[in-house]
Amino acid sequence: EMLETEDEKICGLLHDIVEDKMVTYEDLFYLGIAPHIIDALKLLNHDKNMYPNYEDYITSILESSNELAIRVKYADMLDNTSEKRLNMLEETIKLKLKNKYRFQLPRLKEKVEELNKKINLKRERKYVW
Repeated sequence: EMLETEDEKICGLLHDIVEDKMVTYEDLFYLGIAPHIIDALKLLNHDKNMYPNYEDYITSILESSNELAIRVKYADMLDNTSEKRLNMLEETIKLKLKNKYRFQLPRLKEKVEELNKKINLKRERKYVW
């Protein structure tokens, strides 16, 4: 429900499939997935060799200025920390997830809010005479 655009929904659905190695980026390209979506998926794929620290991984997404990746990661994190989702997990896993996202979720939220303000400013300017 956080993902609004078609690109966001496509990226949101595909990011786990790519991360779980069910398909490759090349497969997606040949299936007709747009290059900008594949670029976002590459950012969302947490390569633990490149970013062993989760904070560095999130920083790489935030510093990329890839709005699609930022929005999808934020929505994914919100989904992963929803009470409905957390209540299905064992207590130890629940605590691990909460700790993992505790500092990163606010960083993503701040960036998404910043992006939303820019969109609203553009809309306002569009209608100014």
